Amino acid sequence: MGLGGIKLADYADPRAVSRGVGLAASAKAVADRTVRRDDDTTIISAQVASASGIADYFETSVMFGDFESRIVDYECTCPAIARFDGLCKHCVALVTTYFTQPRSFRDVGANRAASRSQRATSEALARCLAQGATAPAGAASRGAGLPVLGVAPGSVHLTPHLAFDGRLWSLRLDAEGPQGTYVVRDLEALAHRVQRGEYFSYGKKLAFAHRLEAFDGPSRAVARTLAEVFPDERLFGGSTFRAAAGKREVRLREAELADMLDAMGERASFILERSDGDAAAPAPTPWTIAEDIPAASLEFLSSEGGYDLRLSKEVLVVRGLEVAFVLADGIAARTTAADARAFSFLQDAGLAAGQRAFIAERDAEAFCRRALPVLEETLSVELPEAWEALRPVAGTLAFYFDVTGKKEAALIRLTVKAFYGEREVVLESPADSAEEPELRPASSQAFRDQDLEDAGVAVAAQFFDGSCTLPLRQTELAGELLYGGLAQFRAVGEVFTTPAFDRLIMERPPRVSLGLSLRANLIQMDVRESDLSADELRAMLSAYRRRRRFHRLSDGRIAALGEGDVAALGDMMRDLGVSADALLDGGAELPTYQAFYLDREYGDAVRDRAFEDYLRCLDGSPAPAEVPASLAGTLRPYQVEGFRWLARLASLGFGGILADEMGLGKTLQMIALVKSLRDAERLAGPVLVVCPASLVFNWADEFARFAPDVPVIALEGSRAYREALLARASGEPCVVVASYDRVRIDGAQLARIEWGLVVLDEAQYIKNHATKTTRAVKRLHSRLRFALTGTPVENRLSELWSIFDFLMPGFLGSYERFRERYELGIVGEDEEAAARLRALIEPFLLRRRKTEVLTDLSAKLESIRYVPLSREQRRLYDGAEQRLREDLNAQKRQNASRANRRGHIPDAEKSAVEVLAELTRLRQIALDPSLVFENYKGGAEKLGAIMELMDEAMEAGRKVLVFSQFTSYLDVLSAELDRRGIAHFTITGATPKRERVRLVNQFNDDETPVFLVSLKAGGTGLNLTGASVVVHADPWWNAAATDQATDRAHRIGQSREVDVYKVVAKGTIEERIVALQEAKRDLADSVIAATNGEALAGLTRERLAELLGEAD
Repeated sequence: MGLGGIKLADYADPRAVSRGVGLAASAKAVADRTVRRDDDTTIISAQVASASGIADYFETSVMFGDFESRIVDYECTCPAIARFDGLCKHCVALVTTYFTQPRSFRDVGANRAASRSQRATSEALARCLAQGATAPAGAASRGAGLPVLGVAPGSVHLTPHLAFDGRLWSLRLDAEGPQGTYVVRDLEALAHRVQRGEYFSYGKKLAFAHRLEAFDGPSRAVARTLAEVFPDERLFGGSTFRAAAGKREVRLREAELADMLDAMGERASFILERSDGDAAAPAPTPWTIAEDIPAASLEFLSSEGGYDLRLSKEVLVVRGLEVAFVLADGIAARTTAADARAFSFLQDAGLAAGQRAFIAERDAEAFCRRALPVLEETLSVELPEAWEALRPVAGTLAFYFDVTGKKEAALIRLTVKAFYGEREVVLESPADSAEEPELRPASSQAFRDQDLEDAGVAVAAQFFDGSCTLPLRQTELAGELLYGGLAQFRAVGEVFTTPAFDRLIMERPPRVSLGLSLRANLIQMDVRESDLSADELRAMLSAYRRRRRFHRLSDGRIAALGEGDVAALGDMMRDLGVSADALLDGGAELPTYQAFYLDREYGDAVRDRAFEDYLRCLDGSPAPAEVPASLAGTLRPYQVEGFRWLARLASLGFGGILADEMGLGKTLQMIALVKSLRDAERLAGPVLVVCPASLVFNWADEFARFAPDVPVIALEGSRAYREALLARASGEPCVVVASYDRVRIDGAQLARIEWGLVVLDEAQYIKNHATKTTRAVKRLHSRLRFALTGTPVENRLSELWSIFDFLMPGFLGSYERFRERYELGIVGEDEEAAARLRALIEPFLLRRRKTEVLTDLSAKLESIRYVPLSREQRRLYDGAEQRLREDLNAQKRQNASRANRRGHIPDAEKSAVEVLAELTRLRQIALDPSLVFENYKGGAEKLGAIMELMDEAMEAGRKVLVFSQFTSYLDVLSAELDRRGIAHFTITGATPKRERVRLVNQFNDDETPVFLVSLKAGGTGLNLTGASVVVHADPWWNAAATDQATDRAHRIGQSREVDVYKVVAKGTIEERIVALQEAKRDLADSVIAATNGEALAGLTRERLAELLGEAD
């Protein structure tokens, strides 16, 4: 059908077109017609009559575009508009009426065009004002003409009249106010008034706004129920179910009635009318809601072939989803749980509402088994005497275990039975058993308990296949049965075993006793006594190493490997790297530092006198080592203490970590040890110092300054030159200084030399035990090993383990054992685990703070300067952050979708490298967008803030260090300093090592005011005490790295107070990084006193969301 230039079939379903055209044919169907025209747009509106009687009219409007040649939008308040695509029939009727009777539409736009000062009130507001006019005269005093309550709050009572016809429930209402009572003649209209809060007058004695506060408590529940009933029917297209006796009465579903009674609450009342049955209906009576369940009994009346059942009193049952009501003796009792189950059964069985039911004698057993237990929880059941013997007997399960066959053919056999008094039911048995299982289901025999029997079969199925046998060669499954599974069987029934089965279980774990002795500075360990032969113990240890939980012995017994001497021995062998062959074939040899471990873990081992004497020697207090004469006047008291601690460990053949805070002279203390050992001719070979590349020549210079008689070789130059240097070093007690990279590259040649001492400077370089550099360092051969680091723990406790694994391999056990025994507990804030680890490493780790030992060191004042982003910088930053957040959320949804399809969560998170790259981009924009956007000209606030700090320092005659992770930003700062004519130096990773030393010395000596330093290149090993102001241009993940950089200035030799400024972009990831690091400084402190804490450990989507401030 076409109207004007519009084809209705293009915009509506054919049925909607047909019905809408028919609706438009009625003269009164489309009322209050208006049209508004604006340029090429036309909007028509009207109230279109309802065809279903749900409401009187629906608000309908349609918008035309292109001078009424197409429909661009439409709206209607009918339910159908949301359920179907296209115009509803009311919109079709409106369009049809407009094109057939255009003059009948009042042009509201014309009035507006004629006079802008005479605009009409909007239609919806006008209707509200018109409705407000129907309120009583006093309404105006309650506020702006809006409808008022009209009565005191809570003074209107709705009296429910419930009617039950034996099948369905219905509801009528009386509305009672302070002055009179009226019958509610239209319940649907009342529901709509409650929904809209409309004012309505029932007569001279009752008129009020139907808002919930007008009703008393129980009446509000009734009003809510009624308001929920009719929208439900309207949304689903109408129903004849609600129709009862005209508009005064409405049908209620049983669940709706139960919910309404529950909401009305205790002591609320209603009127009940009964019209079921052939007898005359009793008069309506008032009922009260209560919690008291009526006392009733189930009576058995003898009848032919069985019994007639009836309740001692007539009850009605109203069941809801969560609660049920039992109506009897004028009380509606609220019931739940067992009572609700009992009365629901009566309702289903046809025993409610005064009805009777017949049960045949042949169903007596089924009744007693299935119905009686439910009913007797609530009712008194007068069971016939002849049926008493049929009362259900609680069933029990019995499990019978036996073993047949030998060696590889040995089988565990199981028979499962259920007993009900004298009755026995075989549930499961082996295929060749003489006892055949019952094939009939439990539901076919009333005396059987389906749930009980299912439980027995289910527990058996965990260990046995359909043949009810378990081959002993399946050692793991058999072990689970013997050492845990039997408890599951006992939990549901009785367990019976044969002697052959009992012999499979070991009453106690096998005993193994170790012997420890000391010979030629090595600990000898062997097996002194054992319940097992050497071959059997070797096999058990092999099974334990392969992470088996059980082992089958040669005599058929199955041993649990998770506890006992064998498990402890297996853990020790894994921790110390001892093989079973070495231990059992003559004994294993271990370094003496493992005496601590063996003393702690094997206190009951058999020890010889030499071993005991060695332990006592460790506990003793020997004479302190003498400081080399050339350094006696150089070392400070705490450095003397550190030297003697190192010398003591060296004399015992142990390694250790000198973990003094940065700037306390760890290098000098180690030089003192090297000179002492060399002078005493106690070095068995040359000394190797491994350090960051930037410190190679710094070590050479320090040796030349403090121990000029010690020859030092810097392992640099071509491969041939380096090989010649190493050949020369092998023949004399000199010091070789090599970078970590050089050790990785020349690892094979270095590993062939027997070093007298290996020292790792900045030992955190080997914190990751999986890297090539770490593996190369750990392949070095030396009797003595020491580590220097101000931060033995930066991110994770595994870093501490890795350093000790170099110093004294096996001292902290394998990493798996270390993680299980210490790391997981400490990360979870287990103070006991932290205390145990502290006690273990304390003899081998020395840590002092500057505040504790340098009373003459100047103060260090730290502060944060927050800098807001410029407008353009903020726009770029917010956009980049939002894109990253959207990418992460999209990935999260994709992962969830994959999980739904595949049934598991895939490991599809962004890699740490990808996340770090995206975070780096955000940090660069926060620092200076020109680092990311080549043509950015909008400026960056940080540059001005940093230059202001420099100006303040220079005006006070102080020098400044500026650290940044980004060398590109150092270029920005350098260009600005050049523009202002300010002299400065710069060190980055590209600066040659000798040039770094030259620049540092020149900066400390001349008047150059500014030194720009990349965090990675200049954060360690440099002495920049010429500066007393430190500026961190951007925060780094690792707070320890920032502290190390700061201590380039705040160290021995610094005579001025040091001011440290962290310049942080406000409202960016920089601010969150600082907060995150402040919250995560406790990990290392829990193990190593005064060590700065954990940095960013793992870049997952959740961690990144936390940094972005995402609350998702």
